[in-house]
Amino acid sequence: CSPTSFAITYFFLGKQIKSRQLLNEHTINFFSEFYFTREDDLIMEKVKNSKFRDLEDALQYYSAEDAGVNIIITNNYFDFEHSIIPVYHPLQYINQFLI
Repeated sequence: CSPTSFAITYFFLGKQIKSRQLLNEHTINFFSEFYFTREDDLIMEKVKNSKFRDLEDALQYYSAEDAGVNIIITNNYFDFEHSIIPVYHPLQYINQFLI
């Protein structure tokens, strides 16, 4: 999981959970089993020179690539047209691999 995904999740949970302490506890608990990818200067150089239309998608992609991730699961699978890593919509992944 990327640090960006952590931040986005925290942001959206914060719209529903108004207590900062509860928000922090839920977010930390949710991500407790995840390993995080890097987002550093090396990744950012790739992002800045990428063919991705959306810089956030590029950040997620190059962070995943650096970590040796085998697949990417995202609602925005259509934004990863330049991906060498297989990209799945969550429902597609569930239907193909979990059911």
